[in-house]
Amino acid sequence: MTFDSGAGLRILVATNVYPTDDRPFRGHFVAEQVLNYVRAVRQIRAAVRTGAYDVLHAHYGLVGAVAVLQRRVPVVITFHGTDLSYSRWQRPISRLAARLASRPVCVSQASRAKLRIPADHLPCGIDTATFAPGDRKAARAAWAVPEDSLALLFAGRRDRRVKGYGRFEQVRDLLVERGRQVHELRLENIPRERVPELMAAADVLVLTSHSEGSPVAVMEALAAGVPIVATSVGDVPDMLAGAAYCYVGEFDAARFAGAVEGVEHDGSRAAAPEARRFDGDVIATELVEIYRGVVAGWRPEGSPVTAALAE
Repeated sequence: MTFDSGAGLRILVATNVYPTDDRPFRGHFVAEQVLNYVRAVRQIRAAVRTGAYDVLHAHYGLVGAVAVLQRRVPVVITFHGTDLSYSRWQRPISRLAARLASRPVCVSQASRAKLRIPADHLPCGIDTATFAPGDRKAARAAWAVPEDSLALLFAGRRDRRVKGYGRFEQVRDLLVERGRQVHELRLENIPRERVPELMAAADVLVLTSHSEGSPVAVMEALAAGVPIVATSVGDVPDMLAGAAYCYVGEFDAARFAGAVEGVEHDGSRAAAPEARRFDGDVIATELVEIYRGVVAGWRPEGSPVTAALAE
């Protein structure tokens, strides 16, 4: 994927997690895809050999490890969290790739600490014009949510263990036991353009993940004015610090069920001020400055692999 940054820089973006029609929320690779990286080496080298790019921006550690095998253009690698914490065999590869990169970037402070070398902290940005408080009544009608029900939005796919769907079920079932009529909504295999409407239909976003970096769903819920109950993972405590109608803490089913009832409200929704720092334009401006820095300091001579292994 290529784009012009709008600042006179031509960027080649390498990733294996780009959304598809059948998996619009695809954002993580699996171990079975490793053979694809062998083919990617040839593809990336061929692309940069054309001289059409100023920077190669790789997303995730394994893609970054492939990207640094060329020396024609500087490499920026963005680490998204699972590449540094979720898979034991990926961690050393990701850390080596970070040392070989011109500039490593982490979407969360937690990931930056695990990288063990200096890195920029830059979360993914969101479109705050698209993710804004919506028409709750119309959204609930579109998603067949009964008006008197408590609509809980699960932030992830049920089949991804790290997202903690079993925990979500515990919270849901406790609320049902307390006499609440609960309607479950999921950010799972739906067209991306319908996500803002789904957010508007929800009463509370419930994030029960075991691990996260800087979850985009939380940013989007803040911008949409949706109350949030979340586990204390990744950057979530910092993201929700001071935000109204939000709760963050270590998971406990009873405590989370109580928190859901505590943050839900029937008043008019407004975007949380905390969402402004995640606006895509703000993030893009910071990213362009990173690109400018690596281009200005780029020295193609020598082998980065040899230098890194010698340290």
